[in-house]
Amino acid sequence: MKTLQEGTGGTEGTKRTQAERAFDIDLGLAVMSAITPPGVCRTSGEIAAVCGCSKSNIHQIEVAALRKLRKWGGAALVEFLDHLQARRLDACPLPEGEIL
Repeated sequence: MKTLQEGTGGTEGTKRTQAERAFDIDLGLAVMSAITPPGVCRTSGEIAAVCGCSKSNIHQIEVAALRKLRKWGGAALVEFLDHLQARRLDACPLPEGEIL
């Protein structure tokens, strides 16, 4: 898989702003969600490679998104997310050493 920088011509040799890096990550996540068939799991490493960032960045995004959903979604959403996360772990076991 190509990274976004390779696929869009990139900006090698120039200093990119935080907004540009965030845009690339957002675009990468949108592309991954559009091309990944339902039921197919992607590792944080695969997602990071497409987005052109680290696995740690992907983990931070996931944690922040879940925190926002839990804060604004109420008890029913929290229950659903816990159920979804349990199903995810059953359907897509993490590679050894990978954390959520």
